[in-house]
Amino acid sequence: MRKALSRASARNGAWLALALLMAPCLAQAQISIDASCFTSSLRAEGRTVDLVRHGAPVSYPIPTEEYNARYCVTREKCVALGYCKPASPAEQAAADKLNPGAAAERARLERERRQKEAQAERQRQAAEAERNRKAAEVARETRRLGSHREAEARRLVEMREAAAKARGGPASRARPPEIAGEPRKVCTSAPLRTTLTSRFKVAEGDARADLARDAASLCRNSTGDAAYSTEAVSCVREDRSAWAQMPVAQLAKRPANDPPRVEFKCSAPIVCTAPKETCKTVGTVHSSGQ
Repeated sequence: MRKALSRASARNGAWLALALLMAPCLAQAQISIDASCFTSSLRAEGRTVDLVRHGAPVSYPIPTEEYNARYCVTREKCVALGYCKPASPAEQAAADKLNPGAAAERARLERERRQKEAQAERQRQAAEAERNRKAAEVARETRRLGSHREAEARRLVEMREAAAKARGGPASRARPPEIAGEPRKVCTSAPLRTTLTSRFKVAEGDARADLARDAASLCRNSTGDAAYSTEAVSCVREDRSAWAQMPVAQLAKRPANDPPRVEFKCSAPIVCTAPKETCKTVGTVHSSGQ
């Protein structure tokens, strides 16, 4: 008898411990069943949207009445709070009217996003311009020393820029000391100005993009910096069919198998932002004693 009572007491204790462990889960299960936002009173108020199902954070366990009060809302309020996406501009306008601060908050977040993207793009362009500038410096030194001494040219550029930074100034662009016996070069810098014309493209936007790519490539290859400025871009449309390109096209009837093929090309004068350096050899460097 005493052993039977002991076994019964142990079983009751185990059940009690299991019930305590499952209490939070049971509470959560009760919430998920009872707080489904579809009771008759909530339906009468139009509060049938469950914010938790749209990503709103919730901590369990929570009383059913509190859950319903906090997380069961109308469709307009769900949109206004940003948990639901509007199905139409009219629905967004109704949500903004319900919560005027939501539109201002969205606009603020959008401004911050665009500002961060613009800042990141400026930093990317600055880093690219610096890489191009350094590459141009190395290329210039390589031309001076010879193609077989590219590694030495790179070290000279890095040492010169490190020394300039140590002095607290920008990376030096001064030319290195001349060495007796080497060719003497005289270099001048001037803005690179030219007029570019795109290739023919089916769409005018593609022709403009082609012109922009060519302008950036020309400036990058000539000066080490892809930045440029341009005046008004001029675009023309032209029939590029075989019949239209014939000198006697107007004297013959267009063939049925060669319909009009209209394409665009664009042109514009451009000026590279960085100056182009031009060097010419004028004799050789003499020693200071000569």
